[in-house]
Parts: sequence; structure tokens; C-alpha cells
Amino acid sequence: LVEKKILNGDGEKLYPGREITREEFVKLIMEAFFPGAQTDGISGFSDVPDESWYAPYIARAVQAGVITGVSEDLFGSGTPVTRQDAVVILNRTLNKLGAGLTSDGAAAGFSDEIEIATYAAEAVRLFAEAGIVSGTEEQKFRPGAAITRAEAAKLLCLTLEVVANEN
Repeated sequence: LVEKKILNGDGEKLYPGREITREEFVKLIMEAFFPGAQTDGISGFSDVPDESWYAPYIARAVQAGVITGVSEDLFGSGTPVTRQDAVVILNRTLNKLGAGLTSDGAAAGFSDEIEIATYAAEAVRLFAEAGIVSGTEEQKFRPGAAITRAEAAKLLCLTLEVVANEN
């Protein structure tokens, strides 16, 4: 991801253990799946300043139909992306590209499956069946936990591999 200029740090460090923010995660998605896409940079969210570094990425993601905000007028800038939201965003991205995953309808098999939000359950199940996401040693998915930069990179790499293998 670094070689492809999808993931970067501050020039010296990648900060793999740091939580990734919603805008940083959207940048990864846009660079990986919609590189070079152009937009006016206007996202429509009141917490995404038009002059911010991430405004064009958020605007492109909104126009591509791969993200929504935490409310109608707020994107959630500066907040960490949760594990379940990262999977939902990636699943929506794959669907928009016509590369969606298929399921046999089985449960995801996580011991904390009941904690997975209704809006995220299908995406988590699809990604678990595809081998993209797995649980902790206790078979927990931890849906509401923030995802780290390292976890986000792994999730993106595994998603790209699965998509490449299906094509």
C-alpha cells in the first residue's frame, strides 16, 4: 500500500497502532479503488471544511455512493472508524464496483455477533465468509472497537486480494 501511495505516514513512520480516523480510512478506499477520480471537493457535511486535505476524498466517496455520514449533515471527521463501519464501507465500495461478495447465509460465527449493528451484520458475515475478517482468540469481532491503521491496511489488502482472485 505504501509503494502504491495508498497509505502514508509522516515521512518517517506509519503509526500502525494508532486508530485510523474516518477521513483517513476514506482516503485509503478512494486511493485503492477510485484512483485519480475528480470532484469539486464539496461533500455537503458541515464538519468537512472545503479547504481540508480530506475534503476531496470525502466528496468523491459521497459522489461514488460508498460513504454516508454519522448523521445527515455530519461526516464524523476526526473520529476513529469502527471495525464494523470499516467493513460496511468496503462492502459498499465493492458493490458499487460490481465486485460484491456473495454469501451462503451462514452466521459470521463470532461470539459477540449480537453486538454487531443491524446495518453491518450482512457485510460482516460476507467478509468473514470470504476470510477477510476474523475474530480474536476469543472469537470476538469487536464491532464497535476502533480499527487501527495496521488493521485497516490488512483489511484493505485482503479485500484487494479477494477481488483480484475473483476476477
